[in-house]
Amino acid sequence: MINKELWMSDIIEKMKPVFQNRLLFVGLQGSYQRNEENETSDFDVVVVLDQLSVSDLKVYQSIIKTMPESEKACGFICGADELLNWPLHEIFPLLQDTDGYFGDLNCLLPAYGKNDIQQNVNISAANLYHAVCHLYLFGNECRRTEDLKPLYKSVFFTARLLEYLRTGVYCPTKTSLVERLHGDEKTLMEISLNWEKYQNDIDENPDAYFERLMEWCRMILLSENDLK
Repeated sequence: MINKELWMSDIIEKMKPVFQNRLLFVGLQGSYQRNEENETSDFDVVVVLDQLSVSDLKVYQSIIKTMPESEKACGFICGADELLNWPLHEIFPLLQDTDGYFGDLNCLLPAYGKNDIQQNVNISAANLYHAVCHLYLFGNECRRTEDLKPLYKSVFFTARLLEYLRTGVYCPTKTSLVERLHGDEKTLMEISLNWEKYQNDIDENPDAYFERLMEWCRMILLSENDLK
């Protein structure tokens, strides 16, 4: 697997002479940031330049190709002005889920509030609800339960924002979140984390697992005002 400290140090040193003072921030997100990586994990790098053009993308791409296991690299890149005007509902998780390796992300972000975090939860729940319905109706029936797995995986990102709104605690890892949850929400996370354990039952009773996820999204949307 990738040594994240060496990888990040190396790519920063390669970017510095190319972008010089245009390079404002470099950070890490995803499973490597949470120390939950495995052999197939992507390596999610965050890069902010003063401005971003297609020529900058081309240069950055050429740098990535020189890195070990470059095929795993992915992530987020943008210009400073775009980031300063980014949708506010995405700012809190962006800040919380990014470890900085170069520069200060805080000073590049717009101000946000609790209502913006709530909006993130509502948007995520609506998108997940739609994805579940779309998969059930129009997905490949031969692999429908396989395609349900990433939808369960996405529960983590919404559930931990919900937990933060309820308690003020932001859980950095899936394990730490599961320990705090109760009821159906806890069950959803346990299914996501132990998919192979539930695989036979999912294959035999797929409707129940679609229903469980739909109902959770529905309850989030109906209880929007409870967390304000």
